[in-house]
Amino acid sequence: SVSSGIGFASAGAVSKAFITPTVEAELVGSAVDVGGSVVIAADSKAWGDVLTEGNSFGLFAGAGSVGSAEINPTVRAKVTDGRLASRDGKIDITATYNTVVNESNAFVAATTNSLPVGSRPDDETNLGAQSVAEAASGGLVAGSGGDATVKHYGQITASAGGTLSAGQDIQVTAASHAFPTAVASGMAGGGVGVGTSFADADSQTA
Repeated sequence: SVSSGIGFASAGAVSKAFITPTVEAELVGSAVDVGGSVVIAADSKAWGDVLTEGNSFGLFAGAGSVGSAEINPTVRAKVTDGRLASRDGKIDITATYNTVVNESNAFVAATTNSLPVGSRPDDETNLGAQSVAEAASGGLVAGSGGDATVKHYGQITASAGGTLSAGQDIQVTAASHAFPTAVASGMAGGGVGVGTSFADADSQTA
């Protein structure tokens, strides 16, 4: 938002983004007997970007911007009870979040290039949440502040119950990558200028 005035001018902007995807792959109480490999996989990729701007100009000017982004995914891959057998192959139970497999077959952080073409930003970056809050004011007495908050939580679980048997490996894997970014800026210019900014990024996955 932008505000200007001869005497007093103020402007404020608030932006919020909440993303809560749930992806589950589950085999419950079944008897499965196959010759080849079995893959039970749940995968989610999420990216949130919030840009908030507030600008004001006048003899007495104040501007403030508040931006927050929160991602809280639930990704589960599990076998519950029953029997799962692969006579000649392997069994993979995998839950992944913001993760891809590289050429060495290792789990690594996914970037925005792994999103559908229409959902990608112009510049490649790690998947996660980003909040940018910018505030600027100018006048004889000016004050401005930006407050950016990012919360990146989630539950990524892979589990195996019941009876499992395979001719090759049995793998149960959960992999998650989170890169929260918070940027806040406040610029005040004039006879008396005060600018205060707060940025907070928090990440926790289980």
